[in-house]
Amino acid sequence: MEEYQTIKVKYDHGSQACHHLFYKKHKLGKSDSNDLSSRTLFVSNIPPYYTEQGLKNVFGAFGKVERAQICSKPTPNPFESLENNNKKSYFDQEDKEEINCFKVAYVVFTQKQSLEKSLKKPIDNERILNKEDNISTGMKKWIEEYRKNFVDAKLLNKEIDDFMKSYDADQEKKEKEELENLNQPDEDGWITVTTKSRKSNKTFTEKNIEKIKTKQTKKRQKMQLINFYSFQIKESKKEYIAQLRTKFEEDKKRIEAMKQSRKFKPF
Repeated sequence: MEEYQTIKVKYDHGSQACHHLFYKKHKLGKSDSNDLSSRTLFVSNIPPYYTEQGLKNVFGAFGKVERAQICSKPTPNPFESLENNNKKSYFDQEDKEEINCFKVAYVVFTQKQSLEKSLKKPIDNERILNKEDNISTGMKKWIEEYRKNFVDAKLLNKEIDDFMKSYDADQEKKEKEELENLNQPDEDGWITVTTKSRKSNKTFTEKNIEKIKTKQTKKRQKMQLINFYSFQIKESKKEYIAQLRTKFEEDKKRIEAMKQSRKFKPF
């Protein structure tokens, strides 16, 4: 802990107890730029109720804070995570989990001199975390969490529209490239055969539509469970008896017609 500096923090002006935060200069990561590393503090021992604005209030004593990011644990690429969090959409709301434990943070100053000041001249006086009552607790916090479960319909529709426009543009570009490369030989003289279905070239005539409907009807009939329920058995028996009666009446008429047309000459 020798490399860490300490700063005392009170929740608000009426608080008597102090909480201690420990901070040091952030070590350079592989994907972090030299400029960001020279302006960034790594802060630990952060309670669950701390917010990014609260950290700006605390470390604003050394200079203007550009941004602050709170993480559940130290991460090698904190600024990359921050950019990904800012790009999260409404579809990613389920992935957001509240961190209910002590955390760490990365505080970025606008100027490198502010970081050097925080390391050389620590502040003995207590800093105020909550200056404008912007930290939600109790009932207020529960209400905010409940409201966050509901998505803004207008923003969601806009995001869907933007996504679909981008998707349609990509598909159109892909189809255009496929048509341009169709039956074109490559460097070795080989021609790639496409796997487009011939069925797509069929015209929707009345005959073809009727065939499709007949095929779908037969498919549905095969999927049906015949005589599975008791009422189905009764219905099938009734239909069978009705068919026998109809056939019997037709046979009677046919026999009567044959009798009338036949010339009966016993002698």
